[in-house]
Amino acid sequence: MSKILEAIDLMARRGYPAGWGHPDIKRFLATGDESLLKRIPKPQDYGTWVLWDVLPIPDEWNEEASRITRLANHHGLDSIVSGWLAKFCRQSDSEPHKFEAACLTLRNEGVSDEMIYLAIAQGDIWNYRDSKPTNAGVTLLKAPDGVLAKAMQRWGADWQIAVSLASLDPDRLEKMLVGGFRFSHSPTAAFGMIAKTNPKRFGPLVFARLDQLGKSEERISVLLALNEADTNSFFETTRAEVCTYLQSDPVKDDVTGRLCAEFALKHRLPDALKLICQWLSGSYQTHAHQRELVLKEAEQSHPDMVLSMAQACARSLVPYVITLGLTWWRQHGPNEEPDAYHEAIRRLLTHADPAAVVSGVSEARAFDLSRTQNDLWPLMQHKSRPVRGAAARALAGLGYGEASEKALKLLEHKKAEVRQAAVMLLSQTAAPEALQVLKQRLDVEENDDVRDDILLALERAGSGAALSPEEQQARIAKTLSKAKTASATWIKAEALSFARRDGSALSADEVLYLLIRQSRCKEMRADLEAKPLYAALDRAASADSALALLQAFLGSPQDAADRWVMVVAALTGDDRLVPVLRKAILDWADKSRGKLAEYAAQALALLGTEAALMVVDSLSVRFRSKNKNIGQAAAEAFAAAAEARGVTVEELGDLVVPWLGFEPGKPRLIETSKGQVEARIDAELKLGFRDLKTGKAMSKLPAGASAEIQAEFKTLTATLKEAVKAQMLRIETLLVRQFRWPVARWQQLYLTHPLLRPFTQRLVWGWRDAAGELRTTFRALDDASLSDVEDNAVTLPDEGSVSLVHPLDLSDEARAAWIQHLVDYNVMPPFAQLDRPVIRCKPEEAGLKFGKQVEGSDVNAMTFRSRSEKLGWSRGSVCDGGGVTTYRKIYSGAGVEAFLGLEGMYVGIGMDETIKLGDVCFVKTGTVQVGSYTYDEPSKDDDPRLIAFADVPIVPFSETMGDLMKISGKSENTSSQASE
Repeated sequence: MSKILEAIDLMARRGYPAGWGHPDIKRFLATGDESLLKRIPKPQDYGTWVLWDVLPIPDEWNEEASRITRLANHHGLDSIVSGWLAKFCRQSDSEPHKFEAACLTLRNEGVSDEMIYLAIAQGDIWNYRDSKPTNAGVTLLKAPDGVLAKAMQRWGADWQIAVSLASLDPDRLEKMLVGGFRFSHSPTAAFGMIAKTNPKRFGPLVFARLDQLGKSEERISVLLALNEADTNSFFETTRAEVCTYLQSDPVKDDVTGRLCAEFALKHRLPDALKLICQWLSGSYQTHAHQRELVLKEAEQSHPDMVLSMAQACARSLVPYVITLGLTWWRQHGPNEEPDAYHEAIRRLLTHADPAAVVSGVSEARAFDLSRTQNDLWPLMQHKSRPVRGAAARALAGLGYGEASEKALKLLEHKKAEVRQAAVMLLSQTAAPEALQVLKQRLDVEENDDVRDDILLALERAGSGAALSPEEQQARIAKTLSKAKTASATWIKAEALSFARRDGSALSADEVLYLLIRQSRCKEMRADLEAKPLYAALDRAASADSALALLQAFLGSPQDAADRWVMVVAALTGDDRLVPVLRKAILDWADKSRGKLAEYAAQALALLGTEAALMVVDSLSVRFRSKNKNIGQAAAEAFAAAAEARGVTVEELGDLVVPWLGFEPGKPRLIETSKGQVEARIDAELKLGFRDLKTGKAMSKLPAGASAEIQAEFKTLTATLKEAVKAQMLRIETLLVRQFRWPVARWQQLYLTHPLLRPFTQRLVWGWRDAAGELRTTFRALDDASLSDVEDNAVTLPDEGSVSLVHPLDLSDEARAAWIQHLVDYNVMPPFAQLDRPVIRCKPEEAGLKFGKQVEGSDVNAMTFRSRSEKLGWSRGSVCDGGGVTTYRKIYSGAGVEAFLGLEGMYVGIGMDETIKLGDVCFVKTGTVQVGSYTYDEPSKDDDPRLIAFADVPIVPFSETMGDLMKISGKSENTSSQASE
C-alpha cells in the first residue's frame, strides 16, 4: 500500500479530520475518474497534515499524488496544498530551484495562482536571521493587490508581508494603508516592524492608526518601536503612555511593564525611580523574571537606584517578587532598614502558598535566626509537611541548648506530624543529648511513622537502636495486632520460606511482619525495624522465595506503590534475580515506565553482588542520554553501593567489570567437531577465535560447535558490545578524574582481566612515584609485557601508582613521540587520549577564584542537562522550591571539585525553558556539602575552601574549561584557547 493510501486510511480510522473514509476517494485515486469528484462530499480540511506530509517531492511526482492534488483543488482543501508547499518555502533561499519546481508542479495540476499565493503565505516568507524576505516571500509580493490582501488575513502572515512590502515596495504598502487596510491578526507586530523598517515614511501613518490597537500593551509596544526609530517625533506621547502604564494596578502584562521600566531608565525620566518602584511593588500575580531583568539593567546604568528598587519588590504581595527583592536587598544594602526587611520576611511566612512559606523560612534563616525564631516556631505545626521540615531545619541552627525546651514539648504533641517535625529538629542539631532523647522516645512512641523517623535519624547519626530478641518479638506482636496481611493482596505469604544462617526458619508471623514493615517504607532501602531479620537470613536458603516474590510482582499490575516487593526480593535473594530485573528494566524503559525502571536499578544495587552491580553500572551508561532518569538513578545507586562497601565509585567499577566466562589471563577453549578452538577478547575489543590445530585465526565461532555453545556465544557477543561501551566511558572518566591505582592492583586487574587487558595495549599509561610525580610512560603488548615509546622493556616498581596519561602530563616532544609510536604500530586508542584539546590557565586568570568564562550564557535547560551530564557533571544541592543553583564535577585523583553556578534551574524544569550559566570555581574535594536544603557552596573570594586558578592542577583545569565550552555551545573557541 502506498504512503498516500496509508495516510488516508489513518485519517479515516481516526475520524478526524472527518470525511476521509468515503469509498469514492480511494476509487478516484485508483482510476482517476473525474466524475467521481462530484460524488465525493467535501472532507474536512483542517488536520490533514498526515496526508500532505507524505506527498512526494516534485522530482518523484506520480499519478497518485497528481490525483490527490486535483481532489484538494476541486474541493478547495488548501491546507493540503499549503502544508506540502511550506516544506519548499523553508528551502527557498538555500535551494530556490526546489521551491520553483513545487510551484510549477501545482500549476500543472490546475491549482490556481491565487491558491498558490495563499499557500505561500502559510510558509516561511521572512528570514529572521537576515531580517529580509525569503525567496518565497519575494514571490508572494508578486500577487495582485486583492490576493495579497487576502493572504495578509492568514494567521501570522500579515506582519511578515507588511514588513516585506515596507522594505521592497513601500508605495504599494502605503496605498494599502491609506486605502483603509486593517491588520486582523498581528497589528502590533505589523505596525512595530513597519515603523522600524521605514520610520520616515511609515512612522506618521502608523502613529495615526494607533486607535486600531485596543489594548494599552499593544499601543505601548508600537510606540516604543516608533520612539526607537524616531525619538524626536514620538517621545512625548511614548513617555505619557509609559508613565500611565507603570502607575496602573494591576499591570496586566509583565513584559510591557519591563519595557516601560527600561524606557524610563534609558531616557532618565525625572520620576523614573518612583514610577519603576510603583510597578515593582505591584500586587498582580506574575513571575519575577521580568523584574529581575530591570534590576540588572539598573545595576549597570543606575546603581544608585538598585537598593530602592529591591525594597520596592520586597513590598509586593507576590511571593516570587518578595524573594527577589530580599535577595537584591541583601546584596546591595543588607543593613538598611532591618525592620522593613524583617516585615517582608513575615509576609512570606504568613502566605497561603506553602512554597512561599518555605522561601520565607530560608530568608529568615539567612537574615537573623535569633530575631526570626519567634516567627518560625509556629510553623512547626503548619499543615504543610515541607513547611514543617523547613522550619525544623532552620530552628536546628539554634543548637540543642537553645532549641531543646520547645522541641521537647513538641515531641509530646498530640499530632503525629508535629512530633515528626520535632524529631527532625532534634536530629538536625546532631547533639548527643538530642540523640539520647530520641532513643528514649522509641520506648513510648506509638505512631509507626514517627518511630520510623526516629530510627532513620539514629541510623544516620551512626547510633541505631538495636533490639533484643525479646524486643523484636514484642514489635512483631504489636505490628500484627494492627495488620493481618501485607498490602499486596497477590502475595501468598504462607508460601514463602525464609531461613536464618543458623538453620532456623522464620515463623509465619515473622515473614508477615517482614512484609508489612517493608511495605510501609517508601524508599528503596531496608525497613529499619526489619533490618535485624534481613541481616540474619541465609540468602542461599531464602533465594527461591525471593525469586517467587519478584515473579509475583512482575505478574501483578506492577503498581509503583508495590515497589517494596523488589526490596524484599533483593535483600533475601541471589544472582538469579539479576537477569529477571535487567529484562524488566529494559521493558519498562521501552514502555515509558521509567520510574519502575529506576526502582529496579536501585533494587539491583541492594542485591549487591558483583553481577548485580555490573548491571547497575552498565545501566548508568546505557541510559546516560536517553531515559536519563534511569541512568541517574543507577549511577546514584552504584555510588551508594560503593559507599556501603567503603570503596570509591572508581574502585567498585573495577571490581564489577564482567569476566564474561573467562578466567584470569587465559583464553577460553571450545570443543568443536573438528577440534579445539581458542576464544579471547582481542585488541579490537571483539571476540576472536583461533583453531589450535592449524593456528588459523577466525572471525566467528566455527559451525562445528554445539548449538548450546553457539547460543551462548551469540549472547556473549551482545553482552560484550554493551560492556565495551560501558568500559570505554568509564575508563575515559578515570583519565579525566586522574584516578590512580596501586601498582599491584593495576597489574592484577588490567594485565589479567580479559576485558580490561586490551585497553592496556591501546592506551598510554604512566608510573608515578610516592610523591605523585610521573616517572615512566608505557603501554602493554600482546603478551602482557610493558614497553616504552622507544620499545624498551618496562618493569614497574612495587611502590607508587599507575594512571592514564593525560596530554598535559607530557612535553610536546614526548606527546608527539607517543602519537607516532601508536601510528607506527597501527594502534587506535578507544577514545581521545593524547590528542585531547587542552586549555591552560592564562596569566591574567592566575589569581581568580571565580571564573567568568561562560557567565551569562543562555542555554536551553534540557540541552544543558544533556551536555553536562554526558561530560560527567552532576546536580548540586536542591534548595527551596526545588531550585538547583550549581552543577559539579569531581576529580578524585587530583583532590579537586569544580562547581558551575546556574540561574533559573530547578527540579522538573520544562523542555522549552532557558537557564543562565554562572561563574565557575574549584574547591578541595569533600569540603563543600551537597544535599537537599544544603547551602554550602562558596560565594566569596575569602572562602578558604576555594582554590585560585593558578593552583588548580592542570588536568582538572583543562578538562573543566573544555567542558564549559561544550556546555555553553562555545566549543569552537576551544582551539583558540588551547596551548600550542
